Amino acid sequence: ELWVVNFYSLTCIHCKNFEPTFKAFGEKMQKQMNNKIFVGNALYPDCNEAMSSLGIHGFPTVKLFYKGKVEDFNMPRTVDNLEKSAESFRKKIDPW
Repeated sequence: ELWVVNFYSLTCIHCKNFEPTFKAFGEKMQKQMNNKIFVGNALYPDCNEAMSSLGIHGFPTVKLFYKGKVEDFNMPRTVDNLEKSAESFRKKIDPW
């Protein structure tokens, strides 16, 4: 299973602006369950320990998790880019 996780804070204006995009991405992935991309949110400070261990210092931060590997999402924040990044990350680890 590949996970795309949005680390965010309720007080962050950038997080609030990104919320509709990430929600739309999650809804799209839910409709396409056959591609096994799961979407989740991690709220600061509830996940402060995990965020620290992952080197997260700003919000929103999106990370991809697959088979014990972690990758940062570093593209413009759009639904298409989130999907492309997830597929690209999976192919790096499982090239066939």
